[in-house]
Amino acid sequence: MTRDQAATAIASLFGDEGVSVLSAGQLTSWAQVLEGLPDAAFDVVADGDRSVGERLLERARDHQARQGHLRQAIALTRGILRIRVARHGEQHPASLVELGALGALADRGGRGDEALSMLQTAMQGFGNDQGMHVAVVAGNLGVAHLRRGQADEAGAAFQRAYAIRKALAPQSLGLVASQLAQVRLQQGEREEGTTLLQESYRLVRERRGPTHPSVVARAEHLARLLDSQQRYLESEGLYRDLFAAAQASGDAERIAGGSFALGAALIRVRLDEEGFRHVKQSVDQTRRLGDPHPQLPQRLSLWAELHFKRRRAEEAEGLMLEALDAETRLFGQQSPEVAVRTAALGHLYAQQGRHAEAMGWLDPAVSLLRSSRGDKDVTTKTAVGYLLDLLDAEIAKAGEQRDRQLERELLSHAIEMSSAVLGKGDVRTNRLRDRLSR
Repeated sequence: MTRDQAATAIASLFGDEGVSVLSAGQLTSWAQVLEGLPDAAFDVVADGDRSVGERLLERARDHQARQGHLRQAIALTRGILRIRVARHGEQHPASLVELGALGALADRGGRGDEALSMLQTAMQGFGNDQGMHVAVVAGNLGVAHLRRGQADEAGAAFQRAYAIRKALAPQSLGLVASQLAQVRLQQGEREEGTTLLQESYRLVRERRGPTHPSVVARAEHLARLLDSQQRYLESEGLYRDLFAAAQASGDAERIAGGSFALGAALIRVRLDEEGFRHVKQSVDQTRRLGDPHPQLPQRLSLWAELHFKRRRAEEAEGLMLEALDAETRLFGQQSPEVAVRTAALGHLYAQQGRHAEAMGWLDPAVSLLRSSRGDKDVTTKTAVGYLLDLLDAEIAKAGEQRDRQLERELLSHAIEMSSAVLGKGDVRTNRLRDRLSR
């Protein structure tokens, strides 16, 4: 069918040749409506009670909607709805489907109350119908509720759409499973939400492959969720997919990030050798990406930790000093980032028994953390804990040497910090007070 023939077929659907529909969509002609449609769209035959003109009009409407031309899509949908109602009446499923489509478009266009009313009317009209057309409208109703922060109502709509698709077309569950998962997670149903996201990821991955942008986005979200639940064995495969997608992109930034994330994931599941190689690869690439790259300190830190676990303390120290230098250049000498890294270096020296050096790093780090992040911050508490360990040893040494003045000075310093940061009722604070009162 030619484009001119298609325009004539659509015009013949209306008594006024569709002039009112065109006017509502601020369109000049049916030829304009059909612009941009691929040639394959005109290869169409009548389907049931839908004429060739109606099917062409539906395709034109869908095209306008995909292009984001909502005013035009709404006008064309109203035209389709007028045809359906004239033929079948308002309560026929064919009419209700178009009413639901109109509601979905209106919702996208910001016409909230009107959109919700149309979608709810359509769903009520379907009654107990369990057809795929109901699943489509239920999904759109769920989106409309979710846009308004109505999680319970959205969940009920998505649940109905999910159940219908599960029974009739399980391979089409990808989107609604993800939508229902979002609601369940909001409602605190983490296990069900996670299971739904896993189902969504599997289905969309099977259809589009691991490197498609929508699949990558789902993998990132699901991996973070699984990690937050310490389900590391389940997230490992996702990080492999994400690294493969990064490699396929050819983007050096993504490859470095993907390699680091995969390396960390492999180490969490005790695949240390493979994880070690990926972290090294990431660090090497990150060094070349910036001067310094913002992610270099974090990646160097894990690299240092792995070296320390392998009893390579000298290499670990060098990497930590490199990370500190990078953070100083990135954030400034008095930054919280530098304070955290300085505390980590102090802890590294303490683990090696180099107490004097450790104290020289930890004492200023704690002061900077208290002033920059505050006493309630978890990193401040951690650093204070490291410093108190060192002070415990120094206090014990002063006691053995019967240097009562130094012992009391160190105890007072330790109590001040412990009381302010850990709390006056903390077990460690009380133990220090008991030692001072002896």
